[in-house]
Amino acid sequence: MGRLVACAAMSVIALGCGRGPEAPDVSDGLDAVDAIDATDGGCAITGRDSATPGVTLTIGTGREATLDGFRALVQGDDVWLAPGTQGLQHFLVSYRATGINRQLVLLQARAVRASDCVDVGFLRTRLSWGTDPVDPSVVGVPALPVVISDDNDRFEYCTLLGNDVVLIIDIDDANGHTAHRELRLHAAGIDPMARPDQRDAWLLACARADAGRM
Repeated sequence: MGRLVACAAMSVIALGCGRGPEAPDVSDGLDAVDAIDATDGGCAITGRDSATPGVTLTIGTGREATLDGFRALVQGDDVWLAPGTQGLQHFLVSYRATGINRQLVLLQARAVRASDCVDVGFLRTRLSWGTDPVDPSVVGVPALPVVISDDNDRFEYCTLLGNDVVLIIDIDDANGHTAHRELRLHAAGIDPMARPDQRDAWLLACARADAGRM
């Protein structure tokens, strides 16, 4: 069916939020991983995906607030920006893993603009993962928002539309099992499941923001 999506498409319900729920304090654990290399063509996947022996981590889509409907993402897949009710946009990303203690897993996700390696989105949270309804050996977490925002440019998401974004994902469980994944994806546009009038308003805002950058 072509490329997969990472937010509200193919029966995935868009998460109607701005910055999402408040995350607990996670001052311990992972530091930000500078895993993207700059090249003349922008950012390149480093190929440094890694995991503790016996641990796997899969990045994909899923139905909001459930562990159903998971679809794995691969390099180059299309993803969509889902608008939140408070004016911010986000990618919805789901996770599946094996070989980890599912209690209070530390999850860190970065979104990096592929054209210049600039960080444009971030998620850091610690929460317990559930058991996959199909395979009890797999644990997972429902779709979580990686919010695209910049205090200096609230239209930062506009620079991603039609361009590539790199997702950098790290997990660490209570027993020190870790995994690191990098995915370069194509931000195909604003979520096609959004209301047409909302989509038009956001696209108009991007057109004005782009004109202001010239």
